[in-house]
Formats: sequence, C-alpha cells, structure tokens
Amino acid sequence: MFKGRSVIEIMVLWFSFIVGFVLLGIGLMVSITKITHPEANVDRAVNALFSAITIVLGALLGMLSIKGAAQSDLNKRPDEDEGIEVTERTE
Repeated sequence: MFKGRSVIEIMVLWFSFIVGFVLLGIGLMVSITKITHPEANVDRAVNALFSAITIVLGALLGMLSIKGAAQSDLNKRPDEDEGIEVTERTE
C-alpha cells in the first residue's frame, strides 16, 4: 500500500484517515442525537460537518492534482533546441 510513496504522501493519507474517522464519529453522534432527541436543532453541527468534509476532500484532490502535474513534468523531455548553459568550474 505504501510502496513507492513519499513520506509526505503517507503523512497526508494518515492525516486524512484520522480526520475522516473523527468526522465519521461526529456524524454518528449527530445522528444518534437527532434520533434520540428529535426536537434538538443540529443544523449548525451538520453544516460544520459538511464543511469539514469538503475541506478534507479538497485537500486530497489537491494532493492528487499536484502529484499528477509533478509526474507529468518529470516525464517531459527538455527541448533539445534550447542551449544548455555550461559554466567552467574554477578551483
């Protein structure tokens, strides 16, 4: 699962897993609260929960798009028409 991944990617995945697990727990608590106390107003909690889910999904999608852009930049060959600047090294 983690073969070939950088440390940053592994940290982001673990962070996302932990945050997702916490959000799932909060969603479960809000649901239980609404079931046991139907008169309770949980609108603010639901809005905060959906905002947090949107932020986490945005972070994951951002990581994927940046990784894809970096990978495509690595696969491109430099133009052979461009001259390479060579400087002499003096010691």
